[in-house]
Amino acid sequence: MVKFDRLKLRVDVDSVIVKNEEIFQHIVENGKLCELRYHQSSPFQLGLKLDYLKNEAIIEFSGKVLGKDYPQLISSVTIMECFEHIAQLGFCEFEMSCLESAMVLSCDVTNDVEVSDINAMTKYIRGHLKNYTQFTCSLLKNGNLIIEKNVTSTKCKRRMVIYDKSNEMLMSSNMRFAEQYDLLGAFDGKCRFEMNLRNMEAIRSALGVTDNSLRSVLSSDSTPLKDFLQDVLSVEPPVKCSDWKEYVRTLVLRDCNFDLAQVEAKVRSLYKQGTFITGVMKPYRAMMEEHYCADLVFSLSDLLSKLS
Repeated sequence: MVKFDRLKLRVDVDSVIVKNEEIFQHIVENGKLCELRYHQSSPFQLGLKLDYLKNEAIIEFSGKVLGKDYPQLISSVTIMECFEHIAQLGFCEFEMSCLESAMVLSCDVTNDVEVSDINAMTKYIRGHLKNYTQFTCSLLKNGNLIIEKNVTSTKCKRRMVIYDKSNEMLMSSNMRFAEQYDLLGAFDGKCRFEMNLRNMEAIRSALGVTDNSLRSVLSSDSTPLKDFLQDVLSVEPPVKCSDWKEYVRTLVLRDCNFDLAQVEAKVRSLYKQGTFITGVMKPYRAMMEEHYCADLVFSLSDLLSKLS
């Protein structure tokens, strides 16, 4: 079952019943009400835009809308609860037709899994990208790891963020929410994997659905997070090298600061066009794995099974 931490939906404007118009921002043109807008960031992210000219409403909300059930995330099981909690705010309600007409414009596919050593996992991923030209991998100062696929096609664009969910919940911006809903410690030992799908074509491709209806998206049986990591990571077994070759490769790694992205850039600049770069890089990846094996308490196969 696919889960989400954020959904952006388009529904028929008539399926949103406004109970308190004063709480909305009014957009008026030529004396005519064109739009009603609402936004809040606490205790959960919620945005509403009712466009009476286009006869549509845009609803965007985060998983925190679930309150104490936030660890369950947004799914086919909890989607009704999401709408009920929004309605409990008192300024709008939703017709049942809302679920039928809703189209998913963007979303964050999300899974929280137990990882014993997130730093070791991060190190492994950074050292095992299949191709440093096709994929970019950035480690931010806050520890978040961002992996992006370098493509021009919107259908193929992918962006994954990996981070320690427990640490993120300890941030001041989240502590009040955790305390309010008794969620302190609920994410201990959990690593969050989050794929940002920012357009409808990418959603259909990643989730394996033929349309963007909310019903189709929530009922998808795909495994987009697992599929992306399998596409990104090289899991070839280590290669045995002679002592001299090992020595030379050690010098290359050291010259490139043990950064495989730098090694691949060097390889591409010195080898002839048409060279099978993956084959050239294979022994360097093997040496990097051996270099880090002492502190690598991380199983890729175990992680992929949790993302299934």
